Amino acid sequence: MLIEDNDFDYAYLIHVMNMKLKQMENFFINGKTYSKGADKYGQEIKTARILTDRILKDDYSDKYFQTANINHFKHHDYLKQQDIDYLFRLMSKKIQCWWD
Repeated sequence: MLIEDNDFDYAYLIHVMNMKLKQMENFFINGKTYSKGADKYGQEIKTARILTDRILKDDYSDKYFQTANINHFKHHDYLKQQDIDYLFRLMSKKIQCWWD
């Protein structure tokens, strides 16, 4: 699958990761793998894929924080950073298990 590739923004790296995680998620969940625990790996990969979806969507708004003030932007950045941290923590712990 060909995607637009640019080097100037982290979002392109997250996009590539998202596409690969979708393919891996489908592979591990389809039941045709040889790995013991493939369903578990599929769920871990799904969690990583959902995190990349959320990071790319970049919608961390909350009705409470809809006002255009500095607190809204700090809250948005805080929530996004939590997802980024969780994604890379998950991958650092689990990525070496995601193979068949």
